Amino acid sequence: MTVNVLLSCDENPYYSDFWPMVKEIWKKRFDINPQLVYINDEKETKQFEDGVLHVKKIAAVPVHLQAQMARIYFTHLFPDEICLVSDIDMFPVSKSFFNKEKILQSCEKESFLHLNPERREFGQLPICYYCGYGSLYDKLRDGLSWGEFLKMIMERDFNTDNFNFSLPKHL
Repeated sequence: MTVNVLLSCDENPYYSDFWPMVKEIWKKRFDINPQLVYINDEKETKQFEDGVLHVKKIAAVPVHLQAQMARIYFTHLFPDEICLVSDIDMFPVSKSFFNKEKILQSCEKESFLHLNPERREFGQLPICYYCGYGSLYDKLRDGLSWGEFLKMIMERDFNTDNFNFSLPKHL
């Protein structure tokens, strides 16, 4: 069974420069296939080619949002494989944390696995380290096109003040 890690970035070298090194670490150290969604001005591909999917930037949507959401949205291209999402600028190190066998044994067709299921101090679950089958992630996009998916995300109310949690006293 294949485990992929979906990473994403735009043309900003502060992020895109990580790709060659991160790609090598994921593959060689963890035997997890790195897949990059590259948001750019010029090129568009329909499938991943040599681990890279080129997606043209949508002018009306902040590019950082496109880069964040791309690693969730494009998991649908791997319906029968497990997809882990991570940030391109986070170098994986721990073999016990990114344990491929544990991921394979723990992922189920109808539920997500989070490798660090703990809310952060601000009450947010990080987008990184979710694992699930591409077919499961596909349910999140609900048949929407890439542009429609981004529009839906921008129109949602993600104001954490409306959530039922309180900040730690030191904050």
